[in-house]
Amino acid sequence: MSQVKEQAEYQKAPSVGWATKAAWAWLRQNYSELWGRTRYPFILLAMLGLLSVLLAPPSGTEELSSFEFAASLVLVLVSAVVTAMLAIATHRLVLLGSDGVAQDAPFALGKREVRFVLYEIALYLCAAAALLCVGLIVSLFALAVPPGAVSLLMLIGLPLGMVIVVRLSFVLPAVALDKEVSLAVAWKQSRGWLLSYSIAVFLAMCVIFLPLVLPLFAVMSFFLESVWPFYILDAVFAVLTSVAVWVMAIVLSVSYGHAVSHSNSVEPQELAKPSDRLE
Repeated sequence: MSQVKEQAEYQKAPSVGWATKAAWAWLRQNYSELWGRTRYPFILLAMLGLLSVLLAPPSGTEELSSFEFAASLVLVLVSAVVTAMLAIATHRLVLLGSDGVAQDAPFALGKREVRFVLYEIALYLCAAAALLCVGLIVSLFALAVPPGAVSLLMLIGLPLGMVIVVRLSFVLPAVALDKEVSLAVAWKQSRGWLLSYSIAVFLAMCVIFLPLVLPLFAVMSFFLESVWPFYILDAVFAVLTSVAVWVMAIVLSVSYGHAVSHSNSVEPQELAKPSDRLE
């Protein structure tokens, strides 16, 4: 395909189901490799999630002690770093293939991981800033418009924040590949991918969560006075947290790889057109 035709194809918004099909196709071909490359951060993140539930203060507790607060803070920071490790390993496997990550250590804390966490914080701060602006608008017009209009303005805030997070998330696979990027570049590269990406993640979460969680809730309804079903549910959710990182990283990687390989950007060619490997 000529460069002109590639650019014309890139200019078209992806089909609604493209990211879903591409992510599933990649996972079906590489699930054993994915587990082999990412099982250590996956297991550790699940254990941290369960530990955070076990260490949570009992319901009704008004204040945390200084030790509990410090322990919670450390747990959050460690979980953020391990999440970055899991996401980075997944991004690199999808975009570079097994040969490109052959020398990667299962646990690595360096510049790449720090940049990844900082960019995650940055894109969520951008979303929070947008929500703050909506809140200010609501507060300014609360006395001048009907209550229904105020409610509508407040409802706009959450989708707006989600749109910003999704559009800026294209920076994360680039960071995983050690690229010098910016949020502005990520926003441009993600043009046209919002719907396809969002639907792919939503469908994957439904397929993964509902078959496991709904039966558990049904069983728990028969054992309301017992504690052990709640521990099982907590353990399941801890594992599903790690699975969710997998899902979002795979969908984001295939979307980013296809968008970049069909653009005229200055991204280096070692991506080797990852979209070609997914078809």
